[in-house]
Amino acid sequence: MSTYLGETSVDWRTTDAFKDYTTTRWALYMIEQYGQIQGDHHRKWVLDQVARILNGADVQVSIAQWRGGACEYRVMIGSSPGYIEWRRSMNDCEYPPYDAGIPP
Repeated sequence: MSTYLGETSVDWRTTDAFKDYTTTRWALYMIEQYGQIQGDHHRKWVLDQVARILNGADVQVSIAQWRGGACEYRVMIGSSPGYIEWRRSMNDCEYPPYDAGIPP
């Protein structure tokens, strides 16, 4: 029998752990949480998440809970018109096509 109870969206702006977060702090959060994971494809993903944040993407937070009181926050970064335009510009340059990486 699973002890996982599910996941619920929370408003990070009113959640003690994140209520004071700014755009810069969210970018640093992603680097802190995932930046040291091995593999270029994972590091590209982290860079892509930071690019999304710096280009105005929504940050969505949920809390996953288990029986016994264990819980963890889960952060998802959405998209934005600024990010889409930035990504398009990355594909228009002389470098290899933009690679958003793979989540860890």
